[in-house]
Amino acid sequence: MPKFVRPNPPLPMSVSIATRVFGSEPIAALIRYYASNSSRTMNEAANSLEVPRQMVNRHTKLLLDAGVLVIDQEGSGPQPATYRVDPERVDMLLNELRTYLQRRDAASS
Repeated sequence: MPKFVRPNPPLPMSVSIATRVFGSEPIAALIRYYASNSSRTMNEAANSLEVPRQMVNRHTKLLLDAGVLVIDQEGSGPQPATYRVDPERVDMLLNELRTYLQRRDAASS
């Protein structure tokens, strides 16, 4: 029996993004951290969550690519970038996932 069954038809893009973003405890903790502590660096997140910086770096990049995090202030020289959560993007992805799971027509985005 296969370990992973691909959905047929394929998931809408927004649902696929939502499953990657919300399907992991460390990523959920990171979203919660950035949502509760606006304008924080990756080092601050790693220290606060007591997880390796490499993990925070990898997950922060995923969240940036998904539009869940935005750069609040670009890093320059010794100053690292700071990040914050885009609550509208989080709401949109959660709604798309909810719609898909409840078998209503999920919009492909």
